[in-house]
Amino acid sequence: TTIGLIAPVITDDIDLKSDEIVSGLLPTEEIIPDEAVIQDIVDLPEVMPEFPGGMSELMNFIAANIIYPQEFAQGEMCVEGRVIIRIVIDKEGDIVQSKVIRSIHPQFDKEALRVVQLMPKWKPGLVDGQPVIAKYTIPIVFRLR
Repeated sequence: TTIGLIAPVITDDIDLKSDEIVSGLLPTEEIIPDEAVIQDIVDLPEVMPEFPGGMSELMNFIAANIIYPQEFAQGEMCVEGRVIIRIVIDKEGDIVQSKVIRSIHPQFDKEALRVVQLMPKWKPGLVDGQPVIAKYTIPIVFRLR
């Protein structure tokens, strides 16, 4: 099983049709409703939130922790595709919300969410030098090779 990782591209749009193997972070436009007190979410802070150690450590973290669901690795049940997870990172750097916004199968969604929930605190995004609540989209592609 191989899961490819490339650095993200900052964009207002996500190409959901691309077949490239992607695992990174993309800022998004849509505000995620939440029962918790999440207000004033910044779409594109001056300084984006950062995984501890930077993008290469994020890619290493995902690669080290993601597990392709074995029940789909053989025969007619082989499933490949991209699960897209939207996260909200608070002013303290905690991931306070994660949500599947594109699914390929519930087992893959569960695995992508599991890995996101394992992530440590991030460096929060900044506006005018002050921490802000920011949202990101993490596309994670599952592909057998």
